[in-house]
Amino acid sequence: MSIKKNLREFMFRVIASKRLTRWVDLDIRRNKRIELEKQRIKEKRPHKVTYFHSVSDPYSYLVLQKLDDFVNHYDINFNFVLVGEPPLQATPEPEIYKKYSLIDAKRIAPFYSTIAPTLDGLPSQQDVENIERVLLNTSNKNLLKKSIELGHQLWQGEGSPFEELAKKEGLDPDTSKKKINEGMF
Repeated sequence: MSIKKNLREFMFRVIASKRLTRWVDLDIRRNKRIELEKQRIKEKRPHKVTYFHSVSDPYSYLVLQKLDDFVNHYDINFNFVLVGEPPLQATPEPEIYKKYSLIDAKRIAPFYSTIAPTLDGLPSQQDVENIERVLLNTSNKNLLKKSIELGHQLWQGEGSPFEELAKKEGLDPDTSKKKINEGMF
């Protein structure tokens, strides 16, 4: 019985090692990418980029500033997805994370030639929800432009009347929360 157990453990280690090696091997990954890229070209499909945007995230604000040039420079199929707050499991101490992300975004912005957020603190939850309501009711054609415009107003502390804008151009709050929670956009 001991021999069977030892043999089983040995076989498991050998198989697991080979599988993990294949999974992390850079040559294998590169070859797989080349193969998939050839297939994409053969099928005449454009590159597809999906961007997940969080209105309340200062890093998303920095990314927005670069996206317009990126989308217009490359022949890609661009998909914009609005997301809410990450689940608590993903951020064990969300308040500390949020505060640090604002400090970090301010520090790294110059290295990416972007405008740093000028807010002293995080935007209010009400402003974030009002902007989400507007963006969820914006056509795909205008979504990136509208996100950049509202993101700039929010993170530069320009205090646009977001509540009035949400009443005029946005979805109702319940529908907006439902769409974000379901990941629909």
